[in-house]
Amino acid sequence: MKFKKVAPILLLLLVLQIREAKAQKPFIDSIQPTQGIAGSLMTIKGGNFSNNLSKNIVYLGAGKAEIITAIDTLLIVSAPANTTYEPITVTTSNLTTWASTP
Repeated sequence: MKFKKVAPILLLLLVLQIREAKAQKPFIDSIQPTQGIAGSLMTIKGGNFSNNLSKNIVYLGAGKAEIITAIDTLLIVSAPANTTYEPITVTTSNLTTWASTP
């Protein structure tokens, strides 16, 4: 009898643990080019990015970039007009990484 009450809770915990195990913090290896104007395309190489465009969020300082292409190891973004001299951030699955330099 007790197992029937505990089984749904154990199943829920297992599902949450599997979901958490899949989400890994993204990382940035390189960004090219390092300078440009609004609308310029930038390539961000790294890992643990989502293949789904809408699941990646990239900021170039204060400006949110438009994601053009996304695969697990590469993002191509269009630089926004309101870019500021601050680190580039990439967020995937609610996990954020920062470039080591702006």
